[in-house]
Amino acid sequence: FLAMLWLFIQDFHRLLFFFLATFSYLNPGENAENIQFWRSVLKDVEPEYYDRETNLGVGPGRPRTLSLKEEFFLVMCRLSQGFSERHLGHLFNISQSTVSRIIISWINFMYLKLGHLNI
Repeated sequence: FLAMLWLFIQDFHRLLFFFLATFSYLNPGENAENIQFWRSVLKDVEPEYYDRETNLGVGPGRPRTLSLKEEFFLVMCRLSQGFSERHLGHLFNISQSTVSRIIISWINFMYLKLGHLNI
């Protein structure tokens, strides 16, 4: 039993290291200033509304519910386990539309940061 527990702890530490190293490499910024968050565009809103400066990553609308690491973890759950947006919304106690916006934003951000790497 102790040997299995030790292996589990080692695997957990490897996964945690990979998660934190990837998050650090992506560098979303302290307050998400490096991520362009996806927003739906309404036809009756002037384009300048979306180009205005935000205050420390806080834009118009409701304040963010999840931390950046929680958002990144949500996206990793979607990619690795294929959880539905509805299920992720339930797990993280946010709406399905918020899950969708988070996933779109992070996938676009990761594409820009990781897309140039040769594998």
